[in-house]
Amino acid sequence: MARTTATLNGHVDPNNAQTTYWFEYGQTQSFGNVSAFGSAGAGTESLALSAPITSLNAQTKYYYRLNAQNNYGTISGDT
Repeated sequence: MARTTATLNGHVDPNNAQTTYWFEYGQTQSFGNVSAFGSAGAGTESLALSAPITSLNAQTKYYYRLNAQNNYGTISGDT
């Protein structure tokens, strides 16, 4: 059976400010898809975050990155 789902994982440090996160993903490094948005809270330590994604093409390479935004700005993680 071909896999068409995945769980994307990453880490965010909210830096003591209410932080929203989301993943971008796609078959190229231009991504093209966005996961649901989530809250990373306002803590001071790095949090492990994840997002399930579905409707992927089987046996296909995907790229992704984690993004976080708070009152300090928006940060995009490595691809």
